[in-house]
Amino acid sequence: MSDSLPLVSVIIPAYNAAATLGRAIDSVLAQTHFRLEILVIDDASIDATLAIAKGYGPAVQWLHQAHQGGVYAARNRGLAEAHGAFIAFLDADDWWFPDRLARQLPLFSRPEVGLVFGDVSIVDERTVPSRVMGRGFDRWQPARGNILFDLARHNFIPSSTVITRKVCFDRVGPFSHLDQDYLKWMEILLYWEADFVEKAVTGYALSTGSLSSARLRQLEDAVRVFECRYTGLEMPEQRRAFRAALIQLRWRLVLNHLWQAAKALCAVLRPQESLAEASLGERLQESGRLLIAFCQVPFRVRWRAWQRRMGWHE
Repeated sequence: MSDSLPLVSVIIPAYNAAATLGRAIDSVLAQTHFRLEILVIDDASIDATLAIAKGYGPAVQWLHQAHQGGVYAARNRGLAEAHGAFIAFLDADDWWFPDRLARQLPLFSRPEVGLVFGDVSIVDERTVPSRVMGRGFDRWQPARGNILFDLARHNFIPSSTVITRKVCFDRVGPFSHLDQDYLKWMEILLYWEADFVEKAVTGYALSTGSLSSARLRQLEDAVRVFECRYTGLEMPEQRRAFRAALIQLRWRLVLNHLWQAAKALCAVLRPQESLAEASLGERLQESGRLLIAFCQVPFRVRWRAWQRRMGWHE
């Protein structure tokens, strides 16, 4: 009977994830759909990550990368080794709920559907005890069917809830060095429809690693890869969708830069007690001079200078 079930390849990139990897693997093994291929890709960890993966014996295939290549290189390694008709992703610090696959796989009964996702339960593990912060769909309303333009406005697809047909990656190719989950889902949806389950199927852990500087780099990388992909599209409808995605990514990047500037200004106005008074005066004087000079420049000139700085070319 198990041979009639589709094989699902589960790709788990892991870097220094000894504290959470066991929970992630256990959540996959607890699935009610039990025809699974679990691939843990150890991205040159220096803790016990690899030993934990090996400890599961034949239930888990482990792959070790001698040099750290990042999450997308690890996913590509998993894609190259996967044999399943379906590919599912799981970050090493997240976990699946037991009925995740049983709820999502039936949605592939229509051949037009190439990608299925679901809601996430957001858990703040930075506090003791941990607490549930809400659901991913509380912020953005998901859509199903031909959702390319819906996804262009907001990325409402949580990566650790995604299952795709393996033929989707055969068509659009693996992740590139600067690839984003967002871009890959958009590329898949150029050719396939999407569906989702409204129930939370994955637990998403908030950790201390989500730094503002990392978010800025991710947004800057996203803008670059979307611009490259946009220039290679020929069909007008596809170009409109990717242009819409670029607009919202650029706007988010501007807002993040403004937020960083606001925090820097707050640091000037409310310095730490260890800062010397002379240093505070110099910082206030310089900040005021730059602010006055900035406000005296016409808005059009400021906007064009910002565009050049960000490398935005239509």
